[in-house]
Amino acid sequence: MATKKAKTASKSKSSAATKTQKAKTTTSSIKKKTETLKAETFTATPQQSGLVKSFFSKKYTETEDASTIFQRPAFIGALVAEIIGVFLLTTLFLMLQANPHFIWLSVIGVTILVYSISGANLNPLVTLGLAVTRRISAIRAVFYILAQAIGAMLAFVMLRSFISVHPEVSAEMAQFGQHAPELFTMLPLPADGEWHVLAIELIGAIIIGLFFARALQYRKSVFTFAATVGLGVSAAVIFASVATMFIGGGSFALNPAIALSMEAFNNDAIALNWGLLVYLIAPLAGGIIGFILNDILATSTNTLEK
Repeated sequence: MATKKAKTASKSKSSAATKTQKAKTTTSSIKKKTETLKAETFTATPQQSGLVKSFFSKKYTETEDASTIFQRPAFIGALVAEIIGVFLLTTLFLMLQANPHFIWLSVIGVTILVYSISGANLNPLVTLGLAVTRRISAIRAVFYILAQAIGAMLAFVMLRSFISVHPEVSAEMAQFGQHAPELFTMLPLPADGEWHVLAIELIGAIIIGLFFARALQYRKSVFTFAATVGLGVSAAVIFASVATMFIGGGSFALNPAIALSMEAFNNDAIALNWGLLVYLIAPLAGGIIGFILNDILATSTNTLEK
């Protein structure tokens, strides 16, 4: 009898030990899967404790280089989407004379159209900000920017061709206020106001970069993401519109690709050096600052919560 009880107790202990071992194995497996998923998941949140490290820590998992990136059909589709998206934005920007009310709706619509294909960068300053803060690879950023420039130039060529076939307005019709259609072009920089226009482009680009970086936390909802980006662009355009009125002239683009299509760099009224500095370097620098500013705010918030 005692032997049977001993055997039963031994079996019970053995069964309990087996169950415990299985539970540990399952827990260990779950932990490993969780760690793997965390490592593979894209996140725009700083992943390291240091501020400087968090800016440049790698936030994407795909290894992309010039020899492999074109082997992925999705990347080709992304380039085509960026060309189409910037083509539409440039067309609307030029036709609507940079009206902030319509620009907001235009950006939302185009962003929703191409977001799931390319991420809807649609602006070199956004692409460069994403690349510098390691949210996309450098090689992807280079080709995105080239695609954006192509899209903007195609829009400019198309609109110019439309205007070129418009019949001339007679003197009689001109008396009734009819004028030949004209593209929205870059105005001369105000006398001694070049640095003011540069500041406008820089601050406007910071606003766009910051809003886009903040919108990444809503990337699961394309409508919320698009609305956030659209509000950022609209706020930047409103700021630039009012600021240029204050300084008594000048133009803004807040997008190096659109500035290229508006002949900002070869306009007779704008010196080449000033054109490059104001409409290329300033917005690109502003985009980087906007993304880094977002990382500072996110890191500071996470530190305070801890």
